[in-house]
Amino acid sequence: MAVPVTALEDKGGKLILPGATKDTIKSLPRFDYASDTTQRDQFVANAREDMAKAEAKVGDLKRKAAAATADVKVKLDKQADGLKSDLKVAED
Repeated sequence: MAVPVTALEDKGGKLILPGATKDTIKSLPRFDYASDTTQRDQFVANAREDMAKAEAKVGDLKRKAAAATADVKVKLDKQADGLKSDLKVAED
């Protein structure tokens, strides 16, 4: 069965589907994992490449911030922090 991850809640380390009954669960469509992982592998490779680029950009922004005037430094640090946050979400 396929359940959107956004529909699940974590309650004390257990995943629950609020409002679900046994009948609701039984009526969900069947989920079969694909045997061909080519698309998944390409997606993962692209994601890793994008994350490496993001990490390089964070480093670049940090270097520029270190050499910048105070007002520019604040702006660059903010950009770098936002990018690091996005990167953390992508890694998770």
